[in-house]
This record gives sequence, C-alpha cells and structure tokens, in this order.
Amino acid sequence: MGELLVDIEDALDRYADDGALVEVQRRGGTAHVEVEAVDRIGVRVRAVRLRREGVVDAASEAQRLPERLRSLPERVAPVEVDGGLRRAILRSEPSAA
Repeated sequence: MGELLVDIEDALDRYADDGALVEVQRRGGTAHVEVEAVDRIGVRVRAVRLRREGVVDAASEAQRLPERLRSLPERVAPVEVDGGLRRAILRSEPSAA
C-alpha cells in the first residue's frame, strides 16, 4: 500500500478486492482485515485481527471491543480469552433459532 492508513472504512473502499488482506495502522496498534468478498454496496469480512502496542489486559479489552466494532454487520462477543498470552478470540453471536 505504501502509505499509512488510519481509517478502516477508507482502506476497505480503496484497497479491498475478493481475498484481500487490508492493513490499517493507527497510533497504538494495527488492524488486519481479511476480506472475503466485495460488491457495489459492501464488503464481507472473514476476520479482523488487532495487534496493540504495549501491554494490554486482554480480558477487559475483549469486553470493550464489541462496542467499538460498529461497522460489522453482526455483533461479536468474546468466546476465548487467554490473559497469559494476552490474546482473545471474538466471534459473531449465533442467531436465535
């Protein structure tokens, strides 16, 4: 990409193609968005990976993160948190049957 991108929507609009990996850097961390498909009205995302600079409490970050991921079509929730490794996995919540 060659330039520092700080807005994820801008990066997806400019660089997203089917199967693309879009990287966005901001002060304090980097987001990697794995794009599944792109069409005229939106982007289907397979995965979002966030890497924060410095020490972060994974458990409290995993609880706060769903409120900040407003652009996703489905709400995500923490399903696995490993405080020792400072990692968390968030997934979309299953639909009510």
